[in-house]
Amino acid sequence: MLKFYIVSSGRDQDAAFSLDMGVLHTFADGNTSIVNRQKKYGDVIKRTGCFLDSGAFTFGKYQQSEEQKKNYLERYIDFINSDINNYNIYAQLDMTSYNDWNMEIIQENADRTFENYQYMIERVKNPEKLCIVFHCHKESLDDLKRLLEYKSPTGKRAGYLGLAGAFKATSQQKVRIFEKCFNVILNSSYPDIKVHALGIGQPEILMRLPFTSCDSATAVKCGAYGQILYWRPEHGIYTRVFIGDLSYNRKRGNYLQMPKRELADFQSYIKEYGTTLDELKADTFAKKVFNIKVTKLFAEQYKCNYKKIYNKKLF
Repeated sequence: MLKFYIVSSGRDQDAAFSLDMGVLHTFADGNTSIVNRQKKYGDVIKRTGCFLDSGAFTFGKYQQSEEQKKNYLERYIDFINSDINNYNIYAQLDMTSYNDWNMEIIQENADRTFENYQYMIERVKNPEKLCIVFHCHKESLDDLKRLLEYKSPTGKRAGYLGLAGAFKATSQQKVRIFEKCFNVILNSSYPDIKVHALGIGQPEILMRLPFTSCDSATAVKCGAYGQILYWRPEHGIYTRVFIGDLSYNRKRGNYLQMPKRELADFQSYIKEYGTTLDELKADTFAKKVFNIKVTKLFAEQYKCNYKKIYNKKLF
């Protein structure tokens, strides 16, 4: 089974909780928002767990002074330690520059991420829930090795490694990038670290590599764009189908372009989830809920074929 965290907010997050799905909380959203969710869904959160994101993506968009960075990190650690039981994983505060490919800046951010890890591992109450972060599309594999090999002076190590980045790459390109990362992991002194796919929800990637968990906004975003997830693992089908209004009728992948036999199977597939094509077409929120249900089933039935395909050194 793959632990899958839905990235969502508001009503969409309510839907994920109601279906017993784990969700991602972002510290940058503010303590009040998170605490309110915990009060409303405390039992579900304890049962399903949540992923606590540091908010580095939001935080990194703005120029921050050293004092602001230090203050943010301290507040984040305090929050983690005050409410640790409701989270399966919490990401370290990493540093990255999203629009800058200057190698000096990239290395500076990688060094700062490593320093933050060193600082946090000695201060969080449950280091086995800490997730170190590696930006595999920019940073060097030497930086990954450094994260994996580090032990604190008291012998502590993070329990998780989060692989981030490669947002604009194709699925095949992402697989190749992640393969290189897993090759480093499996040949390190910490080959059994749990690996989390940050922002990755595509089955064609997740089934090719031995991830422990992942987070993704795919279910919610696809619903918002008039799409539903059409995942038929027995047929090797993992795609998205437009079922929106007339503005989508000429788009590739619209259900109107299906042959009759495939369309009949598609409608039967929808009924398996307790709804109809007409009901989904009429309601954006219904599409999101449908997609969350599909995602949940995929996570429950998840099988990774990594060992069957990559049972030797990758390069």
